This record gives sequence, structure tokens and C-alpha cells, in this order.
Amino acid sequence: MKLYLGVAKDIVVKRTIDRRDQKRVLGNLYDYDVVIKYEIENFKDQPVILDLAESMRALRSEIGVNNQRDVEWELVADSTLTDKLDEKKSTADQAVFHVSLPLRGKDDKAVKQTHTIHLRIKNEW
Repeated sequence: MKLYLGVAKDIVVKRTIDRRDQKRVLGNLYDYDVVIKYEIENFKDQPVILDLAESMRALRSEIGVNNQRDVEWELVADSTLTDKLDEKKSTADQAVFHVSLPLRGKDDKAVKQTHTIHLRIKNEW
């Protein structure tokens, strides 16, 4: 299922950058440790599989590094979505993850799931 930005209330996703650490490699060359947190709620009457796609160029711009080079990134093992990475749909610029969402409860309350993606963006200046 693809989810687009808008006013639909079937599936609610809150995305925040939880942590952004800059580590000097050499001179003005840096690596960035970035943790993205997703809080997801499914208000549908059926379970769904949500595809989360994270653009690495957009993420790099969001953390304050703007250049036109390709992004060199790696997924750190302590992410909760490490095993959910779709290696066929992911590219050098976009990471795609599949998240299974249970249906809402009998009391019409959605179960809130929290997932994190820990990325290392390497060799930026």
C-alpha cells in the first residue's frame, strides 16, 4: 500500500528525526548518524502492509547538508526496521521498508507502533 501526504485518516504516520550526530572523519569530511522515528497507527478495519520509502537526498538536505553528489549511506543494525528492508525496491537513493500494521481494536482505538531507522551518511563535506 502506498501512502501519500494528505488529509486521509486511515493510516497516520508521524515522522521525526530523533537524533543527528556529526562525527569528523578527517579535515572537513564528516559522517552523520541519523535516527528517524516513525509512529504509525492503522485506523482501518483490516490489517495492511505499509511501504515506507526514505529518500537519502531529501534526508541529507533535511539534516543540513546540501550538495549534488550521490549519498553514501548504510543501515545500522540497531534499527527496528533492519529486517524489513526491501532490497529489490531499494536503490542507492531510496530505502524502502515494509511494515505490517494490525487492524484497529474493537474499541476503535488504533495500535500505535514505533519504529526507528538508524542510518549512517558517510563522507560528507
